[in-house]
Amino acid sequence: MIFWLFISLLYGLIFTEMSLSFKIVISIILLIVLIKKFKIKRSLLFIGIFSIGLGVSFIPLKVEEKENEIIYGVVLESETNYYLVKSGIHAYYVYEENNEVDALSFLKLKGKVTELSFNSIESQFDFENYLNQKGVYSEFEVEEKEIIIPNILHPKEKMNEFLKHFDEDGKVMLNALLFSKRDYEHASTSNFTSLSIVHLFSISGIYVYLAISFLNYILTMFFKERRANLISLMILGVFSVLTFPSFSVIRILCIKSFEHFNHYRLNDKFSKTEILSLCAIGFLLIDYHLAYQLSFQFGFIASFLINFLNLKIRETRGIKRKLLFAFTLAFIFLPFNMSQNGEFNILFALFQLIFTPINGIIFVSGFIFYLTYPLFPFFINYLSSFVIGLSSYFASIPLSVHVPGFIDFELIIYLLCFVILIYSAEIKYHKLFRWAYVGIVALNVIHLIPVSNYFTSSVHFINVGQGDSTLIMHRGESCLIDTGGIFNVDVASEALIPYLKKQRIYKLDYLIITHEDFDHDGAKDSLIKNFPVGEIIENQSNFPLNLNGLVLENLNYTNLDRGENDASFVIKFTIDETKFLLMGDASSEVEARLISSGISLDTDILKLGHHGSKTSSSYEFLKVCNPDEVIISAGKNNRYGHPSFDTLSRLERLDISYRATYLEGTITYRFI
Repeated sequence: MIFWLFISLLYGLIFTEMSLSFKIVISIILLIVLIKKFKIKRSLLFIGIFSIGLGVSFIPLKVEEKENEIIYGVVLESETNYYLVKSGIHAYYVYEENNEVDALSFLKLKGKVTELSFNSIESQFDFENYLNQKGVYSEFEVEEKEIIIPNILHPKEKMNEFLKHFDEDGKVMLNALLFSKRDYEHASTSNFTSLSIVHLFSISGIYVYLAISFLNYILTMFFKERRANLISLMILGVFSVLTFPSFSVIRILCIKSFEHFNHYRLNDKFSKTEILSLCAIGFLLIDYHLAYQLSFQFGFIASFLINFLNLKIRETRGIKRKLLFAFTLAFIFLPFNMSQNGEFNILFALFQLIFTPINGIIFVSGFIFYLTYPLFPFFINYLSSFVIGLSSYFASIPLSVHVPGFIDFELIIYLLCFVILIYSAEIKYHKLFRWAYVGIVALNVIHLIPVSNYFTSSVHFINVGQGDSTLIMHRGESCLIDTGGIFNVDVASEALIPYLKKQRIYKLDYLIITHEDFDHDGAKDSLIKNFPVGEIIENQSNFPLNLNGLVLENLNYTNLDRGENDASFVIKFTIDETKFLLMGDASSEVEARLISSGISLDTDILKLGHHGSKTSSSYEFLKVCNPDEVIISAGKNNRYGHPSFDTLSRLERLDISYRATYLEGTITYRFI
């Protein structure tokens, strides 16, 4: 019953974050299960818990902009250039270069409260969304800071002193495994990502369990089992403060502490499932935003699944048991790994088997040395170099396929299979368990078959920040129009290539550059260098272009010098009776020329010229085109003020709806 109370609370909290199809399917499943298991009257309790969770999720957390505000709060997270402060029900992001404030310190801050404003591009880490998941919706610009109560353990200083004893490889591995600080510039991160086991390259419940088990083994040589367990929990408690806010460590500490109390004080009154459920409920009562964080979701999903698997395979021993656990855990993380960078390594389960114990040894050694003294740094240095070298070798073998993330329907089926797997393990229905397991494997295999590109068409207005990039896919062929370009970001490697992989594209057939502005062609060289590209189209003579039966025309065939906005290609094409018109950076002068030429400009989807600038998208042009929707490709809070107020006003006057990449991210139209 406690397990279903947790599920009801969690479902209520995440209900508003789910798509309509998810809400309908999961609600029906939960109602059927609860009514069958607890009857109608008792099911009302779970509906009440769901309602509480749903109500809590609507608590407003955004703070109005204020100046000369004073807050008192606890530091929840502290990184190199920022920290997060919790004050009452509100939490704030505070930017500070070379920040030396420790987590769990108590501060007094005076300054200005503003709204969060972070720009992100396709496939790049969405920092603002990350903060929102932690309940942070406002930034605090500090004018005065006072540390009232510091963290007396000084974890930042201790961590830096500890890492000085190791070479570069040792620091990279320990930073990732002990402190969840991946070095994204180091090859190790991309290696583990390529092997589809990037979740093993950070602090994990598996590693913490290994460390506690090892500690208990050593301590039982000197103390009785009960005291040994208590000492190991105290040591883990200190480690949790030093690595705060690592949720994996805190989660294991709470679960192990509850298990200790349950065994020695309550005579095993609660089952393992009930202990996990009570801990999960406790975490959500303390901070309900954990429900939206992957560390909470995957941590408890894995814990519950392992527990139910233990009930199912307790008679299995040796290598068969280890393989079953390894494959199950690998499949839990599989949809997440697929959505990360558009690649999936077909030997991911084997790599998980290889790297889990090695990384576990590094973690356990680092755990002990961090709490004592790094007596044998050469051991961790050697093992870290071995892991990085081995991951680099495996990553160099072309065993990856390009895959998109799971769509809602696939995730629903995937979730259903796991529910059936857990339920069949609980009631010991072996045949149903096997079928559920086969269903999980089959769904992943089917998802990996690259068939959709050959039977569908789509147009993707890719979010490249302040720039343009449009992908057209038609019956197995692909064409990218412009690449975008940001001076301090490699848009090709960080946005375009991962996105192309997610669309199962192994080679671009055509790359069209509309004109030579950096925000349209800045990522061209990097894209060509790092991804197979067929023909590059930069001249009018290449039009009309035939994309496997789809004809792309350039309507702007003037003789202006290349590089000027008014020399932009203006590309028109029709897919499944839907007419598209992409204006590049063409100004209102080009628009007037197109109108006077007599060319048919009637369109369904119009991408506004020059990112919605006031120098494009004239009233007359918009009226002649008469689009159903317009697309604006621009960066959030860009310094050019795109889209302009004048342009948006013209759209409003003509009752034309618009969609923007800075609001929605990448915008996609699909056709069957």
